[in-house]
Amino acid sequence: MNKVQIIESMAVAADIGYADAERVLESMICRVIEAVSANEQVRIGGLGSFSQSVRSARIGRNPATGAPLKIAASKSIQFRAGEAFKRQINQP
Repeated sequence: MNKVQIIESMAVAADIGYADAERVLESMICRVIEAVSANEQVRIGGLGSFSQSVRSARIGRNPATGAPLKIAASKSIQFRAGEAFKRQINQP
């Protein structure tokens, strides 16, 4: 399912127009990005939580030559599925 399909599905399920559903989804995405960027955890009941994690700098290896490389520290995003989501996925 892609973004357009999600918007269409939301519009039908909520009995609202496509443009309204698109604004709601865009707003939600922006709020999640802003909060996680500010190092806040975002919890959405029934779905899961988004949080920021930090990867420290480390030494890696070039797979072709085996030469050591310095890998810079970076931030990444973690998503942890909620229990209801996990139960739904694991139903036979």
